[in-house]
Amino acid sequence: MGVDYEVQWHDGAVHALRQLQERSNAVALAVFAVARTELPIHFPLDGGAGTPPLLWRRGITEEERRSLSSGRAMVVDAGERACNYLLVYRPLQHKELEDADGGGYMVLDLLRDGEVVAAYIEIISAASRTLIP
Repeated sequence: MGVDYEVQWHDGAVHALRQLQERSNAVALAVFAVARTELPIHFPLDGGAGTPPLLWRRGITEEERRSLSSGRAMVVDAGERACNYLLVYRPLQHKELEDADGGGYMVLDLLRDGEVVAAYIEIISAASRTLIP
């Protein structure tokens, strides 16, 4: 897919990307590439809508998803990989569009999947404490 949209990065997302870059420059570059070329493409397991207008997208390209879905790709390295990160983003707002010809997105945060799971467990645990005496 050709790049036909602008990507802006919120300060928190820039900070998270820089931290990732310190751990693995290759993974940070892969996540950045997904943000520049793949945000409009969603797969049920790899991206979608949150509370409007928030969206999320796993750091995986369309080509990598097809490869995984076909069974051709085998995960050899369980270490840092771009697919272990989620980009949280939203469409650019009207006032931000002045500089974006074809529209675009604001990346709000970059989360490791473990952070998302931990937050989910905390939410479920809190809810169950109020529901179960």
